[in-house]
Amino acid sequence: MHMYNVHINGNFHCSLRYRQFLGLHEQLRKEFGAGRVPQFPPKKFLSLSAVQLEEPSQNSEIASSELFTGFLRLAQHETSGEPVAKRPIDVFLPNGHQMTVDVWNNAPTTVLFKLVSQECKLPDDMAEHFGLYIFRKEPDGYWIVLRKLNEYESPYISIKWLDDSHRIVGWDLSHDDLLMDDRVGLHMLYVQMVSDIENGWIIVPKEVLVKQLTALQSQGSKKEYVRVARRLKFYGYMKFPYCQSDFLQPSSELTVYIGNRELVVITPRREEISFKVTRMKCWRITLHHERNGDVKAELSFEYLQSKDKLEWITLMSEQSVIMALCLQEIVADMVAKQHPTNPSLIGVRSVKTMFYYIRRDGDQVPLNDDIIVPKNNGTVSLSNCSSGNSSPTTHSLSNGCSTSAAATPTSSLTRNNSYDVPSTLGITKRRPSNNSLCRQSSVINSTDNLFHENSAFAGIGDDDL
Repeated sequence: MHMYNVHINGNFHCSLRYRQFLGLHEQLRKEFGAGRVPQFPPKKFLSLSAVQLEEPSQNSEIASSELFTGFLRLAQHETSGEPVAKRPIDVFLPNGHQMTVDVWNNAPTTVLFKLVSQECKLPDDMAEHFGLYIFRKEPDGYWIVLRKLNEYESPYISIKWLDDSHRIVGWDLSHDDLLMDDRVGLHMLYVQMVSDIENGWIIVPKEVLVKQLTALQSQGSKKEYVRVARRLKFYGYMKFPYCQSDFLQPSSELTVYIGNRELVVITPRREEISFKVTRMKCWRITLHHERNGDVKAELSFEYLQSKDKLEWITLMSEQSVIMALCLQEIVADMVAKQHPTNPSLIGVRSVKTMFYYIRRDGDQVPLNDDIIVPKNNGTVSLSNCSSGNSSPTTHSLSNGCSTSAAATPTSSLTRNNSYDVPSTLGITKRRPSNNSLCRQSSVINSTDNLFHENSAFAGIGDDDL
């Protein structure tokens, strides 16, 4: 049986047969129109060109649709070979508090998140500020954030495929003021602040830690503790250790912080180099797939160093994908504040037609329902669950082995074509001219050249320079 391996953001996701892709393709054309979905390649060995591999994923509406995300999730479950069943899964808070909930092993991330929110007694209007992330414990005991769990995957299967050094953590990236006025939201924010300070994510002067924070913590003054913490350096930032960069010595180990509309690089000498998000013209993710199976990632951004000087900066880190997502969140927030009457151009298409996931054996499973529940007699019935709008960020296909994948939120292996697509959350995917790409790092097996244009860059003025 000839299979294609699918990787998303460098992570193996599933294996599929040609006819399964063809079945998805036919349904996409039916739902979104034949003109919006390119022709499917013929069935012959190594016939999939770079353009054919990546073109279907360039439309954000298709990528976020229930049809597309549901297909990927059921494909992951089928690849796992697990029978459909309820399984216990552990979710942690930043302070190490563990919650164990039972969830169907083919349920999407939104189902697990809803169960965790109920366990924490988090109000529905507060839940949107939090998400589920995969963390990994490093040999030195430090925890790093690898990625956010998305709707196109089963959290149970995703975490099962990883070793014991990984865990699912409920995490907040927004630090919204609304959380301060809710008892549960404040508690979860307080727990995260204590964890961030203990892990060195927030830089605390010794006198502040001893005189204020320690005293407030012992008194149980959560709101005042958070208020003091919010005045500290790198509050609300995401921390990314173990990075390297091309603009410093390659062997130098850097720490990167992203937040408050900037990306800050901390050198081994504790020097700080700040890159304002408003001065990033565009950025891209490149994933290097090596022969031994390892994946190395880079985040590159074109930065306006002075009024007439653009320069490419590259950061090498396995956390490059989530770095790009942090930048995207910052730009989306900026655009939403600048245009409050037109907050977001992205939407979730309502699937009104019944669609199917075609299994390897040819059987069809309805896609409109999120969970397949086995009956006692071995047949299946369907249970409805809400579905979110998270979409896969990057994927690649290979003939039975790992190959290249690049870019975020979608991947492209197109070499010569130039195109523009509609703006999404303040970000437009575009291809700059070849001469604007000042640097090509090491030989990579991806010819990706798809960039995110930062729409906030268009509003930059002389005062920003």
